[in-house]
This record gives sequence, structure tokens and C-alpha cells, in this order.
Amino acid sequence: MSDRVIRLEEQAIVDSQELDQLMRLVPADQRGDIRLKRFLAFRLKLDGLVASQVYLSNKLVTAEKSGYRGRLYAFLSEGHSEADGSPS
Repeated sequence: MSDRVIRLEEQAIVDSQELDQLMRLVPADQRGDIRLKRFLAFRLKLDGLVASQVYLSNKLVTAEKSGYRGRLYAFLSEGHSEADGSPS
């Protein structure tokens, strides 16, 4: 099955410079999280750089306001609500 996984961050369909630029918004201690990088590469492919930056910035603010201290990938993939950071 691993042969069928498309690693977007390694494909020409995602601009590596744009992905690097997007990853600069991620806290330094979490930039090595490959799941997060793939998640953001997918968002980048679908939405483009500006929309992905806005999305990530809004989620980072929401995580900060809610006091979330876990992994950013978990916060993004669980679909936390704007109000309290709890999963919606």
C-alpha cells in the first residue's frame, strides 16, 4: 500500500519554495513533523499559497487563544472549533 501513497511534498505539483514559506509559519519545534508537512502540502495544492497562509495563521491564533499545547497536526486534523479549541 505504501507504493500508492503520493508524497505531495516531494512532487512537482507542489512548489517546494511555497511549501517552505508556509512551513515558516509553523512553530520551529514542529517543522520536522512529516504528517504536518504533508497536510500543509495538500492544502497548498488545493488552495494556493495565500489561502493556505490565511488558513494556517487563523488556526495558529485559535490554538494560542484556546491554550492548546498539543501537536499542531493534531489540532488541524481534528477540526477544532474557533470558540474553544475543542474538536467540532
